[in-house]
Amino acid sequence: MLKVFSLRLKQHSTAGIILKLEYWLRAKSHAIDIDQGGVINEDDFAPYINNYLIYGGIATLLALSYIGVSTCLRRLLRRKRAKKMAYEREKAKIISMIDEAIGRRKKRG
Repeated sequence: MLKVFSLRLKQHSTAGIILKLEYWLRAKSHAIDIDQGGVINEDDFAPYINNYLIYGGIATLLALSYIGVSTCLRRLLRRKRAKKMAYEREKAKIISMIDEAIGRRKKRG
């Protein structure tokens, strides 16, 4: 066995062996963690999708949800204020009509 190894060592240059070793180490790391997200495949809930994409997607969804909810709340508050203003104008108009009907006049300044 040692003789075969020494013959192979002579056949291949040292640089070739180092390159093969580096390739083997990269292949091993990919076999242990396919998406290179830092979590081994056994513990990763989605080993073929990089974790940064998953977390980025979640953050994007949260940001869009926040924007959507805040926009809806602003619209609701704007409509509520507009209805209140319309109610107050109508109320003032009716009160002035009643005052005219019974003969009261507004006191001026």
